[in-house]
Amino acid sequence: MLNSISRVAVDVVDAEHSQAATHVRRALATWKDIEDLVSIGAYVPGANVDYDVAVQARDGISAFLRQDRATGGTFETAGAGVKDLGQAIAAMEQRLRGQRRPATAPGA
Repeated sequence: MLNSISRVAVDVVDAEHSQAATHVRRALATWKDIEDLVSIGAYVPGANVDYDVAVQARDGISAFLRQDRATGGTFETAGAGVKDLGQAIAAMEQRLRGQRRPATAPGA
């Protein structure tokens, strides 16, 4: 999915769908970057919000991308799924960024 570039997506999806897909792709790309850290136990929750989002969104993204051969779907249902997933990822990112406290300067 990360290596695929759609030349027609801008012509067939609305802005909400496009924005949601961007959230999903960003989380997938971050997961790809940190997968080795997670697998060797070097990932530290709370150290990087983007990493936390990728780790927490991974199962939802994987579930969305999996479809058995017998299951069919329409463009509308897939679009709704992407929008739901993108909104969930955006909300997760907002919540995690809100939990982080800005560093204070020494002596402040």
